Amino acid sequence: MLRPDNISRNYAAILPTLRALGYACTLTGSIGDQVCILNIGRAASVDVLNDGSWIRRDGFHGDGPDDLLDLMRRERGDEIGRHLSRMDVRALALDALNAQGEDAASVRSVRVLDDGALEAEAFTHDGRPRTVHVGDDWVAVCRRWRATLICQ
Repeated sequence: MLRPDNISRNYAAILPTLRALGYACTLTGSIGDQVCILNIGRAASVDVLNDGSWIRRDGFHGDGPDDLLDLMRRERGDEIGRHLSRMDVRALALDALNAQGEDAASVRSVRVLDDGALEAEAFTHDGRPRTVHVGDDWVAVCRRWRATLICQ
């Protein structure tokens, strides 16, 4: 039986928060110089080093899991900003679901209802499809969540 070390445990502790941000992520062991590898959907893989620091394969680096979480929050806020500027309804539906605490990893389709609300066919992180109603204030929800993420 594998027993994770403290460094791996510290990075495993941020996985629920990353998933709440809408990222699909996995933490795997490594036989190289790193302790483990964190694969985060829509972002470069992260090598966690023996001293607890990390290096993302696109060049970003930090001292610990909190630094990585801060980076991912900022990037998620920037991503929401791009969705808002393009008014990408499908992406904004996912953003609004994540902002409301829904377990949504992706949105396959979205329909704008007569009252301005959205009906989205979303997939949870474990791959289950479900139809979810997003209220008519979905743009405001996304703007508030973006402001929260950027200010943290």
